[in-house]
Amino acid sequence: MQPLALPVPGIEPPARPAAPDGAQDLTSRQESQHIVLRSQGRTRFVAIPQIRWVNADRNYVDVHVGGECIRVRERIERFEAAVGPEFMRIHRSTLVRLAEVQAIAIHGGGRYEAVLHDGTRLRVARTYRSALETALIA
Repeated sequence: MQPLALPVPGIEPPARPAAPDGAQDLTSRQESQHIVLRSQGRTRFVAIPQIRWVNADRNYVDVHVGGECIRVRERIERFEAAVGPEFMRIHRSTLVRLAEVQAIAIHGGGRYEAVLHDGTRLRVARTYRSALETALIA
């Protein structure tokens, strides 16, 4: 069964080949800055700049938009490719929108956390720390 695409005023869904039966779908439109999220039988068009951060849990990603969390059956690697360069991986299971990062907090034992503007703290893995610092300075 092919997913249902509903027209939304002002947003053109991207042209794409039909997904095979039972396949999940994640589509991005960089020109309009929207992404299509299919979750719990609903199709949602979310503006990419509204996404604050994304956390992976096996074959699912939890997309944090405003005060809401939308769970989508998708791998984080594919989601990372869809949202583009304004997001950066800070842990093997976490992507963050760079504009949301306010500071990097340092804890004892070499532990780092990205502090977002709303006070949310996300663990930063050592392997991603220097790239995050470079991206925030640029």
